[in-house]
Amino acid sequence: MTGNPSVFVLGLDAADHALIERWAAAGELPTFSALLKEGTYGILESTAAIFSGSAWPSITSGSNPAKCGVYTRYQIANGTYDIRRIKAADNRQPPFWAAFSGPVVVIDVPKAPLTTGLAGAQVVEWGAYDHYSEFSSMPTEFSDRLVNEFGPHPFLDRNFEVALHRRRDFDALKATLIEGIQMKLNLNLKLMKELRPRFFLSVFGETHAAGHAFWRFQDPHHPHHEENNSLASALLDIYRSVDRAIGEFMQALPPDSIFAVVSSQGFCLDSMAGEDFLGEVLVRTGHSVPKLKKTTHSAYVPAITLDMTRTKAFSLPTDLQGYVRINLHGREPNGIVPESEYDSVCDALAAELLALRHRDSGAPVVNEVVRIRQTFSGPLAAELPDLSVIWHTSQVVTEVESPTCGIIRVAQDLLSGGGNHRGMGFMLVHGANVAASRFAGHVFDIAPTVSQLVGEAVQPGWDGRALAFSSSENHDR
Repeated sequence: MTGNPSVFVLGLDAADHALIERWAAAGELPTFSALLKEGTYGILESTAAIFSGSAWPSITSGSNPAKCGVYTRYQIANGTYDIRRIKAADNRQPPFWAAFSGPVVVIDVPKAPLTTGLAGAQVVEWGAYDHYSEFSSMPTEFSDRLVNEFGPHPFLDRNFEVALHRRRDFDALKATLIEGIQMKLNLNLKLMKELRPRFFLSVFGETHAAGHAFWRFQDPHHPHHEENNSLASALLDIYRSVDRAIGEFMQALPPDSIFAVVSSQGFCLDSMAGEDFLGEVLVRTGHSVPKLKKTTHSAYVPAITLDMTRTKAFSLPTDLQGYVRINLHGREPNGIVPESEYDSVCDALAAELLALRHRDSGAPVVNEVVRIRQTFSGPLAAELPDLSVIWHTSQVVTEVESPTCGIIRVAQDLLSGGGNHRGMGFMLVHGANVAASRFAGHVFDIAPTVSQLVGEAVQPGWDGRALAFSSSENHDR
């Protein structure tokens, strides 16, 4: 592996490329402004466009959800109607750095388990936004040292979640996130200097929390946007803090190294079309049949609330998108839809969903209904939803109608943060032998690209390809 430069990657969990480009052009993010001028930069399609919770598992494994098996926090247990909480260890594919020769440093990569036998150091769940495991490290004693030396990250105690879910103490939340960014920077600098890694990957989760919390304050399309609110610059302030942290980290990089910034997905207005709304649509169109007339459908216990001997399709726990499972004969315990009718049921469902309209504007509620069988292939495809409902994100769902459903009214908390994910990430590469250029890619490309830069093997089962960067010419995907 001699001759390959050391590679340092900072992940910005759910940082939005459009915001960064706009604020960098306006001079608000000087580090990003310089990186965009000097480095190679590309927007990445993300699996988050279909399954919001799948981005990081697909990045770390280099594979799609039908291969790695993780697409959201709560998933159906195959062969049952039970919904289970997913853990980091449920990813059936190893992370791309698992076989790297060391020293390797990996910090707070979302939804990534500890890597057995890693030639270096790894920390999980100290400063990660998503909690898919418990705070731990490899070597084991490193976690105690980390807390003693740097303190507990705000995400470790989860006190940020109190502010985020109550969505009222925004000023305190902003201060908490800025504090967390500085703590992560301090840890990154210490480990870079002490361990001298040939591969380093550390992820800031603060951009993720900030997008959820502060979106409405800067987006005039949100129905509760306030033009002159004191928090109008809160999201920008978080990005400024990250920009400063990146600049300070770069100043400490060893000579002739390669530096990259990656994002899993972006942010946009939250349509707030949740699983209860989708479940109501399925009931009104006759695809889901409640056991009792006044039963409230629950995506978390579908067999308790629905009569599965008459239900053709049911909703699953959702995130940004809506997830629908066909009650397929031979796959589900009481499946009633034969394989021969699978496509026609999907067609009927898609037509009903696409017919939904906002009552006030007449605009469509659904942008697209994605057939998962046609999108992802792999040995775990049967564990995925059959349909992903891609909501339009130009408007919050409050009153919806269609010829079949009639009027559906949804009570929304419009004082919430107002942001949710959009399925576009980015990758920005700067440093040794990397010229200014532009490319287009996919989050699948991160694993093979980083592996190639470090001088490690690109695995044949990965779904992406290594992007080529050089000092003499531009390369596209």
